[in-house]
Amino acid sequence: MPMLLVFSLLAARPALAWESVTHAGLTERAALAGSLHRRLGERLGRALGLYEPLTLHRGSQDDRELLRRLALIDPEGGYAPDEGKQTALGWLTAGAVVEGVPAARARHHFFDPSDGAGLHDEHDLALRTRVSDVSSGIGSLRGVFTGSTFDGSGQAAPAWIAARDNEWGLQRFLDERERAASARLPSEREDALVRALVAAGAILHVIEDAGDPAYVRNDYRVALEARGGELEHFAATQYGRIALPEASGDPVVRARIAELFHDGGGGGLADRTQRRFFSPGTLPSTGETRYPQPTAVPGANATGYAAGDAVPHLAAWRRTPRGIEWFLDERCQRDYAAALLPETARYASAALDLLFRGRLEIARESDGDLSVTNRELGLGAGELSIYADDAAGQRKRVYQQKVTGAAEGDRLAQLARPAAMRRLTAVFRGVDQAGEPLVVVEDVPIK
Repeated sequence: MPMLLVFSLLAARPALAWESVTHAGLTERAALAGSLHRRLGERLGRALGLYEPLTLHRGSQDDRELLRRLALIDPEGGYAPDEGKQTALGWLTAGAVVEGVPAARARHHFFDPSDGAGLHDEHDLALRTRVSDVSSGIGSLRGVFTGSTFDGSGQAAPAWIAARDNEWGLQRFLDERERAASARLPSEREDALVRALVAAGAILHVIEDAGDPAYVRNDYRVALEARGGELEHFAATQYGRIALPEASGDPVVRARIAELFHDGGGGGLADRTQRRFFSPGTLPSTGETRYPQPTAVPGANATGYAAGDAVPHLAAWRRTPRGIEWFLDERCQRDYAAALLPETARYASAALDLLFRGRLEIARESDGDLSVTNRELGLGAGELSIYADDAAGQRKRVYQQKVTGAAEGDRLAQLARPAAMRRLTAVFRGVDQAGEPLVVVEDVPIK
């Protein structure tokens, strides 16, 4: 490799999705627009909902690693907890930000809805990618020569969310959500709820990246050429964290998390982003033909703009001796951000509602017994556990049974009120009627 090429690649930036301040704003918008505040208050025993203060126990290596990663983020952003304390909303937001640390995690945020592929290197840039990786802090010189450093490929984003080797993915969310309801001590349950919220935020980050055209058009090479990130930087500087454009349109409703990316009918966020917007490396003048090409026709003037279905400034163009050159200028970035950010927040809100979906109604029967009834959605196979708290808040399981399936309104269990117990918590872990894994929790005082 020529030395000049090596130096140019060492100066290249890593791939940029929405910047951390934008992810924080999108996640906060998603949480405030959805049902999580009510669910935390009414069904999980957290009276202040999203504003409930929660503490992370610092004893485990896992906690220390999380806090170390949070410390790498801009301290002025307010993402890092204060002595291990944050509100529920703060922990959710922290999870959305920390999913981008280290930057190598972004390799698993790409998704091409036309073929289901993740990030892949189609131009034999693997060695150059590894060299660039060293300068951005996500690789090592040894890895350049052994091939172990980031090589320009990654898991598809929906697969990454579900992957068992993703320490902040769906599996972690489900495990912590169950432990937040079943652990013996209140401090253990609080710790677990913190981690569940961090994992939920990390999942939202991956979904939010499907609202970035480069991430649904396999456009990592834009960053290798140091031309990427203009849209993302514009969104961060124009709107910051709290001034994102208001969401509009009907709420997004999907049965599966994967359908938020691609639903077979073109209604997933990745579908809509790929079909309606260009990324810098897939404009008409680049010769890229693998991805949908929004209609972009130049006029008779020397310069101008092509309009699209979603934005008035889809792409800018100018005539050159070599022909029409296409590019995305600030007007395009402004239109893209104004259209993409509200839509992305709506899909993130739908994801949050999916993660915390379901309800188990606990009621007192006329004979004094307590019943648990399934509400809101149909359940598939799984296990129902019921826990009771004593006066000191220590929790123990008092009932357990297998569930083969339950329609909305089906009674799942009936039991005598446990003696000297102050709270009752019902937990279902299994799959819903669509086969999607879930944990449903209901936590209520016993009167």
